Formats: sequence, structure tokens, C-alpha cells
Amino acid sequence: MKVEHQNGNLLIWGGWETTKGYQAPGINAVEIRCDTASSRCVEAYASILHHTEGEDLEAQVFDYVVQNWTENEMLAVAGQAMGCLDRRLIVDLVAQQARLEWSPSAEAGCEGDIGAAVLGGDPL
Repeated sequence: MKVEHQNGNLLIWGGWETTKGYQAPGINAVEIRCDTASSRCVEAYASILHHTEGEDLEAQVFDYVVQNWTENEMLAVAGQAMGCLDRRLIVDLVAQQARLEWSPSAEAGCEGDIGAAVLGGDPL
């Protein structure tokens, strides 16, 4: 697990540990890179799914728009990134922790899973 913030760039490594909502089977890893100049974050997400017939590797990329970035916290949103669900990335820059929340997009007018996860992993 790593949350590193310097010179207007943010780098996050770890894995999402679901605390609310559906928890996908298997293990995952994420790398998130954010840049103040572009007000964007990109999350590369990979998951290994174990099942009776073997294993599958799933990979996804989520593109976030930074909504707020202060010395203490960064908030970014990937609108309708999971079907009609929005992903919200909240990073505590002081405590060097990150959390993820997802819920149906208000714009899409749809129903779906509401959930949350925290960044976990062994500190680097």
C-alpha cells in the first residue's frame, strides 16, 4: 500500500477492501495516478477471480475528474464508470489513506449497488 503526494502528482498503490455492498470474489490490485495540472486521475484495476474451473484475470481502467484538491484531501469522480454507477475516490493526503464509494448516478436515473471500499495492502 502506498499513497505518495508531491509536486502536484499523486500515486496510489494497493487493493480495494470492500466495507459496504457487493464484494467480488478474488483479490485485486490498483494503481491510481492523479495530476493537478489536468485535474484528472486514472485508476488501473486488476482482479484475479478464483472459481471451480480455474482463474480469470479481469482488468479495467477508470477515468476520474478531480472535484476538489486541497493540502488535506482530494476528491475525484468517475461518472457512470460502472454502467450507471458513479465512482468517488476520496484521498486523505495527511493520513495517506484512500477510500472508494459507488452509487447510482443522479444523472442516469438508474438503480444499482451502493458500496464502499478502503485501500488496503502491506505498506511499502
